[in-house]
Amino acid sequence: MISRKELQYVSTHTKDVPFPGINYAAEVMENLHAAFKAYEQKYQDKSYNFILSNGEEFTFEILAKNIAHLLGINYKGILSDYMEPVRSNLLGIKPGENVTSYDVLKIIIDRAEDIIKHDATDKSRTLLNYYKIMIRCIAFSKLSTFETFDFGCINFNKEIYHGKGLTFQGASTKFLFTPSDETITPYFMMGLKQTDEGLYIPETIMAPENFSRYLIEQTLLLPIQVIISNNDELNKICATPSEKLSLLNMYKNLIEVYKTNSFIDVFADYESTLRENKKRVVH
Repeated sequence: MISRKELQYVSTHTKDVPFPGINYAAEVMENLHAAFKAYEQKYQDKSYNFILSNGEEFTFEILAKNIAHLLGINYKGILSDYMEPVRSNLLGIKPGENVTSYDVLKIIIDRAEDIIKHDATDKSRTLLNYYKIMIRCIAFSKLSTFETFDFGCINFNKEIYHGKGLTFQGASTKFLFTPSDETITPYFMMGLKQTDEGLYIPETIMAPENFSRYLIEQTLLLPIQVIISNNDELNKICATPSEKLSLLNMYKNLIEVYKTNSFIDVFADYESTLRENKKRVVH
């Protein structure tokens, strides 16, 4: 169960976060390893092509250079001049050595026990924010079951959001979200931003207490098809009528409970269903 105290530390600088204890830190490292394995199995060298209920189609990937950030690793902080002694002695990264965020993530997983021992004793050069990593990894795992269509999609309009007196600093134009089974953070969210090449990549993972503010007057869409592909195979999965209805009911409940005045756009999917039914009648 995620607590408000843990959420409070997510956005706190690593050096200002108290060490959570050996057992908690060890559990975090286990979750980090599991999330990384999930990335390798589900996302590495794969693309996800989504078709939404408004007829929109987009391609989504999690690139190797993004995964450390998504899982809560402060790569830039670890590579700072201040952390050089720790980076060299604990991680084995020598001064001037060229390492990627992906490399750093793998080193952290491989040297988890030594890092925990270090962070438990050196308060001035703590390497990890364990609370942030814990919540990011839990959310990442929940947001990695696209094949079952248990997630929703918000076409996020920042102008509408800012017009309500709210502020969002990111560049995400879509949010994927799924129920979290948590009390104070009922939904986990993944913000997607578009690259210059048109590819959508994750910008952030969130566990907001104020989830409903991201729905206010925004457009909600049903994911109705996903094609998962790599260099060797292509796997096409379509949402069943039951899965679509389940999402529709979730959307209706959210709108009713939070009074968000959101718009559910299912026109293209409805039109496609009518065409299919017409073909069956004709034949």
